[in-house]
Amino acid sequence: MRNFLSPFHCSLDVPIARSSRKPLSTSLPALPPELWREIFEFATYMHRSYHVDPLDPFIPRRPSSNAMAPNTPLLAQRTKCAITLVCRLWHNIAIPLLYRHIVLVSPSRATAFLQTLNRHVSPTSRGPPISEYGRFVRNLEILTHARNAHHISYLRTVFRILMSCPNLHLLSGTWNHPLPDDFMNGLLRICAPTLKELFWHDGRAQSFMHPDNLSIFGSLRVLNLRNYSGRDLTPEVFARRPTIPLVDHLILSTTNASFVAATAFTLPKLHTLTLKSSELASTAVELEEVLVDFLKLHGPHLRFVHLPGAHIDTDCDPLAPSLPSHACRPRPEVFLRKGLCPQLHTMTFSTSAPVIQTDEPHPTLRRIGLRDATSMSLYPNKGSSAKLHLNAFTRARFPALELVRTIGYLVDADTDILVEEVFIWWTEKFEKEGIDFQDGAGVVWVYDEEEKKVEVPVA
Repeated sequence: MRNFLSPFHCSLDVPIARSSRKPLSTSLPALPPELWREIFEFATYMHRSYHVDPLDPFIPRRPSSNAMAPNTPLLAQRTKCAITLVCRLWHNIAIPLLYRHIVLVSPSRATAFLQTLNRHVSPTSRGPPISEYGRFVRNLEILTHARNAHHISYLRTVFRILMSCPNLHLLSGTWNHPLPDDFMNGLLRICAPTLKELFWHDGRAQSFMHPDNLSIFGSLRVLNLRNYSGRDLTPEVFARRPTIPLVDHLILSTTNASFVAATAFTLPKLHTLTLKSSELASTAVELEEVLVDFLKLHGPHLRFVHLPGAHIDTDCDPLAPSLPSHACRPRPEVFLRKGLCPQLHTMTFSTSAPVIQTDEPHPTLRRIGLRDATSMSLYPNKGSSAKLHLNAFTRARFPALELVRTIGYLVDADTDILVEEVFIWWTEKFEKEGIDFQDGAGVVWVYDEEEKKVEVPVA
C-alpha cells in the first residue's frame, strides 16, 4: 500500500530509529553548599573586596589563560547578581557575597541601599531589629565626589548604614568636605569594636580624624595612611604618641606629611611597611630625612618592606599611569643602614630605584623582590638598571640572602625566544653563591640533562 500511494518512494526514506539514550539532564549537580560557595567566590574574587592592603608580592603569579581577562568590580558584581537569580539554593549562597563589598558613590545610591537594608529586617530578642542584608557587609567604601555629597543629609544616610552593618571589618573613606564632630564620634563608637582594616583619605592639608581617635580602634590590623596628614599634630601629641595596639601592616605614601603623621603613633606590633608613590613627593633630601626619622622609631620592628614600583598604583589598577621621571623614590639603601632595620627579612623595590652601593653587609635580609623587570633588561650584554641591581645582590652585602625574585615578570608569558636561556644564565650565576633566582611564578629555570645549552652573549 505504501508503494502504491508513493510510487516515487526513495529507498533512503526509512523511519529513523529512536535512540535509547536518556535525554541529557538539565538539573544542577548535587554539590554541598560549601563547595558552591567556594566556586562562586573564585568566580567573583576581587582582592580589594577582601583587603585594604595590597597582595603579597611573593605570592606566585601564573600566566592568565582566561579569554575574558581578570575580574573587574563591574563584572564581578554582575556575576553575583546573575548567580542569585538561578535558584533558591544559589540565591541563599550568593547573597552574602553580593553584599560583602558595598561602594557608596553618591547620595542617591546610598539612599537606595539604605532602603534595601530597611526592607529586610528581622526582630531580635534584645535591642532594635537587625537588617538581614546588613549583617553580610564586611567592606564599606564611602566616596564624596558626587554632587550634594557635602550635605549633612548624606552623612546621616551613611551613619544609618553604618548602624545597620554590625560586622563591618573594612572601611575606606574618601572625604572631600569637613566632617562634623558628631559624625566622627558616632563612626568611632560604631566601627571601633569590629574594624580590622582602615583606609582614610581626606586629601586636605588637615585631616578630619584626630590622631587620638585612631588609637580607639583596638582591633585594627591594617592601617592605610597614604593620604592622611593628621590634625593638631602638636608637640603634646608627639610626646604621648597614641598607641594603636594591633596594627601590623602600615601603608604610607612618599610624602613628608604621610611619614610625619606615622611618627605620631606607637605601633608595637608593626612588622610590614608598604610605600606608595605620590606625585606630590618632596625632594630626595627631604624625603630621606623624614624616612630616617620614621625608621628610627618604627624600623626596629620592621621585617617586610615593599617600596613602590614604576606605576602610581599597580596593585589597584593594572593600567595606572607611570610615575613622571621627576618623581622622587626612596632609596632601598636607606633601609639597610646599620641599626635602622635590624630584623629586616624581605624587601621589594623597582628596577627604577637607585642601585644599592653600600659595602656594609646586612645580616638578616633573606628575600629580595625586583619589580618592573623585562626580558630586554635581563640580557647580560646590555646595560640596564635591572642588570645593575642583580649584580649588586652579592653574598658579601647580604650574608643571609636566600632568594631573588622578579616580581610580576613571568618567563612563560614572554615571547622572546632567548628569555629562558637568559634567565638560566642568571640562575647559574646566583647558584654559585647559594642563592635561588626565580621568576614571578616562583620557578627556578634550569636546563634538563637532555637539553642543549645555548650560548648567551655576555658583555
